[in-house]
This record gives sequence, C-alpha cells and structure tokens, in this order.
Amino acid sequence: MKVPLKVNNIMNNKEWLKYLESRGLNKNMHDGYEYWQELNILEFRK
Repeated sequence: MKVPLKVNNIMNNKEWLKYLESRGLNKNMHDGYEYWQELNILEFRK
C-alpha cells in the first residue's frame, strides 16, 4: 500500500532526507505530499 511519508522529524531534517534520497526515496508530488512510501503488511501465524 502506498502512503504519504508524514513523519515531521524526517521531513524537517534535510540531512535525513538526503540520506533517504540516496537510498532510493524519490519525490512524487501528488495529493499534497512530496514523498510516498510503500508499506507491506504481513501477518505471522504460529
């Protein structure tokens, strides 16, 4: 599921954003947000 990246401590830290961009985070402005992340939800059962 794609969701906006809305963590203020990250969004307000230029060094951290540079690091994430160097690791593959790309700007993709839509719906009012510049950065999006892919979440994968897993369920583990014993």
